[in-house]
Amino acid sequence: IILFFYYNLGRVVNRWVKQELRRTSGAKCLILIGPSGTGKTSFAKSLPGYYNYFDGQWRLDTWKNFTSYSIFDNIGWDEFEEKGFPNKKQTLTQCGYFKVEHETGVLIEINCTQPAIVLLNQPLHEGQLGRPPITYQEEREAKFWKEHAIIYRMGEYSLSLL
Repeated sequence: IILFFYYNLGRVVNRWVKQELRRTSGAKCLILIGPSGTGKTSFAKSLPGYYNYFDGQWRLDTWKNFTSYSIFDNIGWDEFEEKGFPNKKQTLTQCGYFKVEHETGVLIEINCTQPAIVLLNQPLHEGQLGRPPITYQEEREAKFWKEHAIIYRMGEYSLSLL
């Protein structure tokens, strides 16, 4: 069983790295959901290239337009915008140029062309991604993320090999 989970995680991640990481448009974001302390952040930071890294809060001052990818860590899925992040559909799906508000209130244009990696601690941060959709709006959201993201939930047995 342990090898099965490890194999599946490796297969999913390798496929994402090969097919999505170098894209500058249309890449699916990678969402890894698992317990804290399982190596999600270490994995994301170990990929080649420079990256934007956001640990629980948005900081426009640290955003770089021309990084290879962006990492969003320790952010509740349902609290993304509440924590000051730009609209997650824009930020996580390479929508190109859009304006975000600086803490001073000034709108600044950023260019979002890098793929995104979202790291969610289970069950604390997964929010709506961890519940079946009930309303029409939730159905639409679930469909959107099914089309624009690769979501992997780590099994309890995959932890010992990461």
